[in-house]
Amino acid sequence: MRLGLRSVVLGVAVAAAAAFAVGASAAPGVAPQLSVRGSDYGNVLFGPGGRVVYLFAPDHGAKSTCYGTCARFWHPLLTTGSPVAGPGVKANLLGTTTRRDGSVQVTYNGHPLYFDNMTGESNTLGEIGCQHLNVNGGIWLIVKPNGQPNMANGKTHE
Repeated sequence: MRLGLRSVVLGVAVAAAAAFAVGASAAPGVAPQLSVRGSDYGNVLFGPGGRVVYLFAPDHGAKSTCYGTCARFWHPLLTTGSPVAGPGVKANLLGTTTRRDGSVQVTYNGHPLYFDNMTGESNTLGEIGCQHLNVNGGIWLIVKPNGQPNMANGKTHE
Protein backbone atom coordinates (compact mmCIF):
# COMPACT_ATOMS: atom_id res chain seq x y z
CA MET A 1 0.00 0.00 0.00
CA ARG A 2 2.88 2.39 0.73
CA LEU A 3 4.12 1.92 -2.79
CA GLY A 4 0.66 2.77 -4.15
CA LEU A 5 0.43 5.94 -2.06
CA ARG A 6 3.95 6.97 -3.10
CA SER A 7 2.98 6.46 -6.74
CA VAL A 8 -0.11 8.62 -6.32
CA VAL A 9 1.89 11.36 -4.59
CA LEU A 10 4.56 11.18 -7.28
CA GLY A 11 1.89 11.32 -10.00
CA VAL A 12 0.32 14.40 -8.43
CA ALA A 13 3.74 16.05 -8.11
CA VAL A 14 4.55 15.31 -11.76
CA ALA A 15 1.17 16.68 -12.88
CA ALA A 16 1.68 19.83 -10.80
CA ALA A 17 5.18 20.30 -12.22
CA ALA A 18 3.86 19.85 -15.76
CA ALA A 19 1.14 22.43 -15.14
CA PHE A 20 3.72 24.85 -13.73
CA ALA A 21 6.06 24.21 -16.67
CA VAL A 22 3.30 25.19 -19.07
CA GLY A 23 2.85 28.11 -16.71
CA ALA A 24 0.41 30.00 -18.83
CA SER A 25 -2.47 27.60 -19.05
CA ALA A 26 -5.51 27.74 -16.87
CA ALA A 27 -6.38 24.49 -15.14
CA PRO A 28 -8.74 22.35 -17.23
CA GLY A 29 -12.28 23.65 -16.89
CA VAL A 30 -11.11 26.73 -14.99
CA ALA A 31 -11.00 30.12 -16.67
CA PRO A 32 -8.11 32.40 -15.66
CA GLN A 33 -8.95 35.41 -13.53
CA LEU A 34 -7.09 38.64 -14.11
CA SER A 35 -6.81 41.41 -11.54
CA VAL A 36 -5.30 44.86 -11.16
CA ARG A 37 -2.68 45.42 -8.50
CA GLY A 38 -0.33 48.21 -7.55
CA SER A 39 3.33 47.99 -8.53
CA ASP A 40 6.43 50.16 -8.87
CA TYR A 41 4.91 51.15 -12.25
CA GLY A 42 1.47 52.06 -10.92
CA ASN A 43 -1.57 49.83 -11.29
CA VAL A 44 -1.01 46.97 -13.73
CA LEU A 45 -2.69 43.77 -14.88
CA PHE A 46 -1.87 40.49 -13.17
CA GLY A 47 -2.87 36.99 -14.18
CA PRO A 48 -3.44 33.75 -12.30
CA GLY A 49 -1.06 33.09 -9.45
CA GLY A 50 -0.38 36.81 -8.97
CA ARG A 51 2.07 36.89 -11.88
CA VAL A 52 2.24 40.01 -14.03
CA VAL A 53 1.14 39.66 -17.65
CA TYR A 54 2.87 41.30 -20.59
CA LEU A 55 1.96 42.28 -24.12
CA PHE A 56 4.32 41.93 -27.08
CA ALA A 57 4.62 45.13 -29.11
CA PRO A 58 4.96 43.32 -32.49
CA ASP A 59 1.50 41.74 -32.04
CA HIS A 60 -1.01 43.68 -34.12
CA GLY A 61 -4.67 43.19 -33.51
CA ALA A 62 -5.51 40.13 -31.47
CA LYS A 63 -3.17 37.80 -33.37
CA SER A 64 -0.04 36.55 -31.64
CA THR A 65 3.32 36.67 -33.41
CA CYS A 66 5.12 34.90 -30.53
CA TYR A 67 5.79 31.27 -31.46
CA GLY A 68 8.71 28.83 -31.23
CA THR A 69 11.58 30.12 -29.11
CA CYS A 70 9.61 33.25 -28.27
CA ALA A 71 6.73 31.20 -26.81
CA ARG A 72 9.15 29.06 -24.79
CA PHE A 73 10.43 32.19 -23.03
CA TRP A 74 7.08 34.01 -23.04
CA HIS A 75 4.24 31.63 -22.30
CA PRO A 76 0.94 32.74 -23.78
CA LEU A 77 -1.84 33.02 -21.19
CA LEU A 78 -4.05 30.18 -22.38
CA THR A 79 -7.59 29.32 -21.40
CA THR A 80 -10.23 26.67 -21.89
CA GLY A 81 -13.07 29.04 -20.95
CA SER A 82 -13.97 32.71 -20.84
CA PRO A 83 -11.45 34.73 -18.81
CA VAL A 84 -12.79 36.30 -15.62
CA ALA A 85 -12.53 39.99 -14.69
CA GLY A 86 -11.25 40.24 -11.13
CA PRO A 87 -10.78 43.40 -9.06
CA GLY A 88 -10.03 46.45 -11.22
CA VAL A 89 -10.27 44.59 -14.55
CA LYS A 90 -12.67 45.91 -17.18
CA ALA A 91 -14.70 42.89 -18.30
CA ASN A 92 -15.47 44.51 -21.67
CA LEU A 93 -11.72 44.55 -22.48
CA LEU A 94 -11.25 40.80 -21.85
CA GLY A 95 -11.30 38.50 -24.85
CA THR A 96 -9.58 35.58 -26.52
CA THR A 97 -7.81 34.75 -29.75
CA THR A 98 -7.05 31.40 -31.34
CA ARG A 99 -3.38 30.55 -31.84
CA ARG A 100 -2.02 28.67 -34.87
CA ASP A 101 -2.03 25.40 -32.90
CA GLY A 102 -5.72 25.83 -32.01
CA SER A 103 -5.12 26.79 -28.38
CA VAL A 104 -6.98 29.83 -27.06
CA GLN A 105 -5.03 32.80 -25.68
CA VAL A 106 -6.45 35.50 -23.40
CA THR A 107 -6.45 39.08 -24.72
CA TYR A 108 -6.99 42.41 -23.00
CA ASN A 109 -8.04 45.39 -25.09
CA GLY A 110 -7.17 43.27 -28.12
CA HIS A 111 -3.61 42.49 -26.94
CA PRO A 112 -2.62 38.82 -26.54
CA LEU A 113 -1.24 38.29 -23.01
CA TYR A 114 1.89 36.43 -21.94
CA PHE A 115 3.85 35.41 -18.85
CA ASP A 116 7.61 35.83 -18.67
CA ASN A 117 9.23 32.41 -18.40
CA MET A 118 12.90 33.45 -18.56
CA THR A 119 15.04 32.17 -15.72
CA GLY A 120 15.36 34.73 -12.96
CA GLU A 121 12.77 37.14 -14.37
CA SER A 122 9.16 37.82 -13.26
CA ASN A 123 8.72 34.36 -11.80
CA THR A 124 7.40 35.22 -8.36
CA LEU A 125 4.25 36.78 -7.01
CA GLY A 126 4.10 40.47 -7.95
CA GLU A 127 7.56 40.59 -9.58
CA ILE A 128 7.98 42.68 -12.73
CA GLY A 129 11.35 41.78 -14.19
CA CYS A 130 11.02 42.41 -17.92
CA GLN A 131 9.27 45.74 -18.37
CA HIS A 132 10.31 47.43 -21.61
CA LEU A 133 12.70 44.59 -22.42
CA ASN A 134 13.64 44.19 -26.10
CA VAL A 135 14.03 40.46 -26.67
CA ASN A 136 12.63 37.73 -28.95
CA GLY A 137 11.96 40.21 -31.73
CA GLY A 138 10.29 43.07 -29.91
CA ILE A 139 9.49 45.06 -26.79
CA TRP A 140 7.62 43.50 -23.84
CA LEU A 141 5.38 45.78 -21.80
CA ILE A 142 3.13 45.45 -18.78
CA VAL A 143 -0.50 46.45 -19.21
CA LYS A 144 -2.40 49.31 -17.59
CA PRO A 145 -5.97 48.71 -16.30
CA ASN A 146 -7.33 50.68 -19.29
CA GLY A 147 -5.73 48.12 -21.63
CA GLN A 148 -2.95 50.39 -22.87
CA PRO A 149 0.71 49.36 -22.70
CA ASN A 150 2.68 50.87 -19.84
CA MET A 151 5.56 52.62 -21.62
CA ALA A 152 7.67 53.27 -18.51
CA ASN A 153 11.28 52.20 -18.83
CA GLY A 154 12.18 49.09 -16.86
CA LYS A 155 14.28 49.05 -13.75
CA THR A 156 17.95 48.23 -14.21
CA HIS A 157 19.09 44.85 -12.93
CA GLU A 158 22.05 44.75 -10.61
